[in-house]
Amino acid sequence: MPTIVITTKAGIHRRTVWEMGSRFRGNDGVLFAGRPLMGWFLLVLGGLFEVGFTTSLRYVDGFRNWPSVLVFAVSVTLSMGLLEVASRSIPMGTAYAVWAGIGAAGTAIVGILVYQEAASLPRLLLLTGLIGCIVGLRLLR
Repeated sequence: MPTIVITTKAGIHRRTVWEMGSRFRGNDGVLFAGRPLMGWFLLVLGGLFEVGFTTSLRYVDGFRNWPSVLVFAVSVTLSMGLLEVASRSIPMGTAYAVWAGIGAAGTAIVGILVYQEAASLPRLLLLTGLIGCIVGLRLLR
């Protein structure tokens, strides 16, 4: 099994890929090979998969369109899984707010750009405010 070397303030740890899937956390609380921003990266990626599963809902047709159901199932699984992993290094309330905000804003932007939904000034201003709140939560961390 491949081994990953993790350097934290508490020392050097060697973990197998299997052990990394468990809840390894150094004494200093740093996850992901000593890269504290990795949790935020995974959270944003999970939010983008949320956009994928909400967008695919448009095509599932009562769960009869199997390719779309498969895209939905994979996207929702990855999205929730990435949220869970990110919440190990980011407080759950912050992680959930950012994850949901990315999903909501991303889904609205896909609706505007792909499905010609209304792009009124108030809607765009509110989406900008939502994105600003997401950035603000990251900056307050």
